[in-house]
Amino acid sequence: MCGIAGIIAPDEQLVRKALPPMMDAQAHRGPDERDSTYLRFGNVSLGFGHLRLKIIDLSSSAHQPMIHSQTGDQIIFNGEIYNFQVLRRELEASGIRFRGHGDTETLLHALTEWALKRPSPACRECLPSPITSRRASGWCWRATRSE
Repeated sequence: MCGIAGIIAPDEQLVRKALPPMMDAQAHRGPDERDSTYLRFGNVSLGFGHLRLKIIDLSSSAHQPMIHSQTGDQIIFNGEIYNFQVLRRELEASGIRFRGHGDTETLLHALTEWALKRPSPACRECLPSPITSRRASGWCWRATRSE
């Protein structure tokens, strides 16, 4: 199973210093890829790290943190969505185009299309996931990036 790490603090240097050891402590959970993102939101800094164990989509299209190409929304995700193919087909029917074949990309598009725009029965059991968005409304845990 993949590993994720996150930190929120007012001091950006603290965030940048603290995140790598957090990721190192769980390196065994994601031996295939490792990456992180640092964001500033108002007076706080966020750091998210992801250690990937390739299971469903073995390609680089499933690299995390994953960034939505049109909205700039970002996500890190650890878990498995058992019905992601059903959700993916519904999203494709509404015109969404996918780069890869994994459940994280499906979740990112589902949150962007349904949870952040409008509630959907398909997302009623989605758990909050670390996602950042430039938009100001939605029910998932996220923050609005200050430009």
